[in-house]
Amino acid sequence: MSSNRGIRAADTPAVNPKSAELHRNARLLLSDAVALGERATPGQFLLFRQAIELALKSFLHQRGDSLKNLRLEFACDLEGLLRRARERGLATESVDARLILELGRYTELAMVRCNFSAAGPFLADICRVAPSLVEACRR
Repeated sequence: MSSNRGIRAADTPAVNPKSAELHRNARLLLSDAVALGERATPGQFLLFRQAIELALKSFLHQRGDSLKNLRLEFACDLEGLLRRARERGLATESVDARLILELGRYTELAMVRCNFSAAGPFLADICRVAPSLVEACRR
């Protein structure tokens, strides 16, 4: 579906079982979101968002951050998680952080306020970025 060029994780440590479980769940959510095709439903964006969040938390947990601290420090903050993951070695040159921020804001409105009227990010962009980001977090 998309190319992973320009995305890699530096210094990949041995696999942590909980981190691997989080990443498996991220891939399952991503698969569900992709299976919906080009419908651009709010639920589809929530699936993409949750897949990205779990993948980033998997990556960070694999590199030593506790899940409790990630939950307390970031909760569901995609922008903060992406920033921390980049600091910890996730090389994501081709990922537009503004797109991740936009996805986070859109889905926060949808989840917290049940407001689906705001325009979300372009589905084509999310479909391009999410699989690459989830795959990069596996390494």
